[in-house]
Amino acid sequence: MENFELRDGIVAVKERENIEKEQYLYHFTANDKNHIGRIMQTGYLKLTPSSLLKPTKWWNEMRNGVKTFCTDTDDYKSVVWMTNKKNAEGLGIDSGMSPAYVDAKKEICITIRMKDTFKWWNQWADENRMNKSWRKAFTSGMSYGSWYVSEEPIYMEDIVLIENMRTGEILFDNRQSKKAA
Repeated sequence: MENFELRDGIVAVKERENIEKEQYLYHFTANDKNHIGRIMQTGYLKLTPSSLLKPTKWWNEMRNGVKTFCTDTDDYKSVVWMTNKKNAEGLGIDSGMSPAYVDAKKEICITIRMKDTFKWWNQWADENRMNKSWRKAFTSGMSYGSWYVSEEPIYMEDIVLIENMRTGEILFDNRQSKKAA
């Protein structure tokens, strides 16, 4: 436990550099045309809200035929969210969403090669001066120590595998074409 400290009621890693980097990170999404279908069609994982700022307004709107939860901070420092856990439980995917939506967002697991440009979320949130009370509320009850972000879209060349976690079906396999560094 010497690598951890309590910071404003939040357990944080003191020296991330001393912990071996994970070789792969994971991104979870739904098995439908608006999620994995769009990723496969466009060839990349798009940027989404970073949640660095606490929203003051929330609403639902239809985007590409899908009812979407929106906030007034959606465009602030957008990122691609990832985790070092291959299990979607406790990651925050379920925050404020319907049980059916949560279940759907855990179906597809995208395995991504670790890159130097990816940032450990705890450090990134500190560097971006996330409000401490908002951070505590935002991370409450979640495995946020496993979170990583990319400030750039993630393209298929950095994706190793896309698999359906329910059926075991492999939707995309890039394991043989490029070995991890």
